Amino acid sequence: MNRRGTATVEAAMALAFIIVPLCLGTADLALAVTTANRIDRALEAALFYLWANPGTATAAGALAAADASWGTTTPALTVTVSTACGCVSGGYQPAGSVACTGTCPAGETLAGYTTVIASTSVTLPFPLPGLASAYAPSVAATVRTQ
Repeated sequence: MNRRGTATVEAAMALAFIIVPLCLGTADLALAVTTANRIDRALEAALFYLWANPGTATAAGALAAADASWGTTTPALTVTVSTACGCVSGGYQPAGSVACTGTCPAGETLAGYTTVIASTSVTLPFPLPGLASAYAPSVAATVRTQ
């Protein structure tokens, strides 16, 4: 019985069915992790802008900071910025929601809270068969701005 080339055939099968899918999965994982890191940096830039400009920060400024951090490469970044105000008691717990131009009852302080949500959608280059190829990371944070 001739067994010449058996090891070569086994090696080719191992490459085709094990090594190649692992490498393609690594490429998907690398893209997902890179995108998650970029979106975290964009959110962080928006939060740093809000912290650096207490009382004068604007939603447009936070959006511009996030966009500048994200850059112009694809995929596109979606950022929403919203502000809510509340009355804060001595324990720094919100005591009630009020208009940002309103006043608080005796002994409470008017506080503004800004929430930033950043999200994007990435199409993975080598998705597993039967699974969705879209990956949609999203991060959110709330910071006291007033």
